[in-house]
Amino acid sequence: MPTPTTPVAVPAMTAPPTLPVRGDRTNFATQSQAWTLWEKAYKFPEAIVLANNVLANATAAYDQAVVAAAQAAVAAAQAVAAQGSAVAAANTLAAAQAALGATKWVAGAYASGVCAWSPANGQLYRTRAALANSTVDPISDPTNWYSLGLMSLPIAYVADTGGSMYGAANGGLNTINVIQYAGQCSKYLPATPSNGDVCVVLVANGRTDNIIYCNGAPIAVSATVVADGVTLDAIRQPITFKYFSGLSQWRVM
Repeated sequence: MPTPTTPVAVPAMTAPPTLPVRGDRTNFATQSQAWTLWEKAYKFPEAIVLANNVLANATAAYDQAVVAAAQAAVAAAQAVAAQGSAVAAANTLAAAQAALGATKWVAGAYASGVCAWSPANGQLYRTRAALANSTVDPISDPTNWYSLGLMSLPIAYVADTGGSMYGAANGGLNTINVIQYAGQCSKYLPATPSNGDVCVVLVANGRTDNIIYCNGAPIAVSATVVADGVTLDAIRQPITFKYFSGLSQWRVM
């Protein structure tokens, strides 16, 4: 919006003298002269100043109207562009899904490496190996489906300590694992990860002494490789462990 311009105040006008009356023979000559002098000295000059004042205010109003119209046009163009971008993004996503051959997941057989999108969250998944009969939505089946984005990972809650997560050798694989156990929580990373698998841990018990232990493969934190375990001292900050098969190690991302 243009910055409003305060109108220029109307200039002061000099009051006229007594209007001469033709029937007033005594004062007519004097009043006529005074009236003529007033018109010459004040009426016409001040009328010009007033006219310029009106013109200046009208011009300022017009200029602001022009600027406002231009800004409205720009805003309209931006709105159209934003709408176009949204449509383009949707088309790009649809195209990407189509390029991957992704279809809506339904129970049934799937070949190795086939992509499908979960009806639960709309995110993409890829089979780890051929499935004779997939009966569980990929969002809840990280053992058989590889997530193509962290946003689509399922969430699970760790409510005990010791051993593998959820009592399974690969517990916590491709899952966001929220530690809710009240005391110090110590858990193992998944036992047999594949290249690119992740294990996301979120500390939600308010402690800074929780530990994630290696489970065969060491953990690399920056330039340091830890062979036993890592203390999680970040509260409510997701920590992503990603497995690199070429290095045979987990890395903190």
